[in-house]
Amino acid sequence: MIEAGVPGFEAASWNAFAAPAGTPAAVIERLNRELVKIVREPETNKRLRGLGAEVVGSSAAEINAYANAERAKWAKVIKAAKITVE
Repeated sequence: MIEAGVPGFEAASWNAFAAPAGTPAAVIERLNRELVKIVREPETNKRLRGLGAEVVGSSAAEINAYANAERAKWAKVIKAAKITVE
């Protein structure tokens, strides 16, 4: 992208697990704890990395912050590029 005249370009795909709004905090914490344990299991981690994934295993607060930052970043790109839904 630098060669195309777009310095500092960064884009990546990411995945996260989500629960319905209003799910009790205790349930979110338990789901998060168990899911992090699963993705950090050696065999699961190896399989995910083999698929090109970088396994992070964040807390619910960390993924919410990341998602909000991504939303803000891409909103600027969409606005600057005047992208609209058809």
